[in-house]
Amino acid sequence: MREAHLRDFIAVNETGSVRAAAKRLNLTQGAISRNLTALERSLGVSLLLRSAHGDEPTEFGRAVLLRARVVDSELRKMQEDIDALAGGHAAAVNVGISSTAEALLLARAVSQARKQLPNTLLGILGGPFATTVAALREGRADFAIGSVPPTLEAADLEKERLLGTDLVTHAPLAHFPRDIGRIHRCGRPRRSRPRSPRPPARPATRGISRLPSKLVRRKFHSDINYRNEIMAPHILVEQRGRVGLITLNKPDRLNAWDRPMREDIVRALLDFDKNDGVGAVVFTGEGERAFSAGQDFAEAHGFDADRAEVWIREWEVFYGTLRRLTKPIVMALNGTAAGSAFQVALLGDIRVAHADVTMGQPEINAGIASITGPWIMKEALGMSRTVELTLTGRMMPADECHRIGLVHYLVPRQEVLAKALQIAGELAAKAPLAMRLDRAWFADMTEAAFQHTIAAAIRAHRQAYASGEPARKMEDFMAERGHTLND
Repeated sequence: MREAHLRDFIAVNETGSVRAAAKRLNLTQGAISRNLTALERSLGVSLLLRSAHGDEPTEFGRAVLLRARVVDSELRKMQEDIDALAGGHAAAVNVGISSTAEALLLARAVSQARKQLPNTLLGILGGPFATTVAALREGRADFAIGSVPPTLEAADLEKERLLGTDLVTHAPLAHFPRDIGRIHRCGRPRRSRPRSPRPPARPATRGISRLPSKLVRRKFHSDINYRNEIMAPHILVEQRGRVGLITLNKPDRLNAWDRPMREDIVRALLDFDKNDGVGAVVFTGEGERAFSAGQDFAEAHGFDADRAEVWIREWEVFYGTLRRLTKPIVMALNGTAAGSAFQVALLGDIRVAHADVTMGQPEINAGIASITGPWIMKEALGMSRTVELTLTGRMMPADECHRIGLVHYLVPRQEVLAKALQIAGELAAKAPLAMRLDRAWFADMTEAAFQHTIAAAIRAHRQAYASGEPARKMEDFMAERGHTLND
């Protein structure tokens, strides 16, 4: 299986035929047909139903398409990272850090490093200290930080004491704040990297004692290039019996999401989908103010036309994952669900909320065109109310949402999550094959319209972001509320 095979398969599904895909990709129809045949042969299944009216994915094809889009998104991101590095990142530094050291040091140290070293790409490898030491010795980490157990064989490691405990690291930290320290592996050539001026020495604990450990992870989110070995702090994932629980964990930003957060949600969903011990999934948010405020303006503000198109492709993966999950999804709405969060809530199967919840599509108030939103809303609300909510940006109170069927269960605030988990547990106990077939059919009924909507969203957002209007309106929107985009 090659990248070109997946690329061509995605193009055929998006355009509806091999001919149209060939035209988009500037390839011959024969070349695309050969790649499709090779992909089907490598997987051992038929992916497309070919007819005079076009090419439609089989059940296997739909499953592959969902994963192919995830892969395509990751490849796009990888290319962006490569382009960024080629365009001026001075260095890439990989840090292995134990959970204890992370709680004490990471948020503050990274914040300082990002200010002083804007051209350095940081990679974080978390986990038990034994794991980080192994990564250090294997060359996957440049240095490691953590409490050194007495049993550790450390003859090949150079150590430096930090916060009153022995810590282990790898590379010299001349380009990091001296809060971290300096330790490295013995005998290994050090990499030659551009150096940044080192700030004056100061006590390692300065300022840290005032920051509770439970808040460190919440304040530390998308600045870092997290590796798969560690769960990013902006979502919490757990399993309760046969129910998978995903909690959006950026309450200081109303659980608004950016690309890293969306990608972690997709990974968590796919992991739950593969887990036979999970029969249903619950979504909720941390805090009492918002389930999610939707798109984080701090990310979207700087989009140009090309990034806007990539952005919509990322939403295609996110929404496609929700639509094609084989297991039911229950939304535990702990607060406001606005914009894309409203859309995500509607893509769930059952919604539980309390009396203070509001839901709606206020994107026009921030200069963002709503394309995917109206399609999702129309399926649930009809055309008339969709038009009214989209053009006014009005937020609906919980009683209205309940009255028109958007909220299925209206319960006291403190009972929202418990009710959602109860419902999910009941769904998880039902026949899994029937559940999978039902959800697949729900998605099949609207698949053509979904693909049409994604194509329309790409065209609209390319035009909008090329004009600069969304950036100006986002600034005005935040200023009217006494905030900045970075608040």
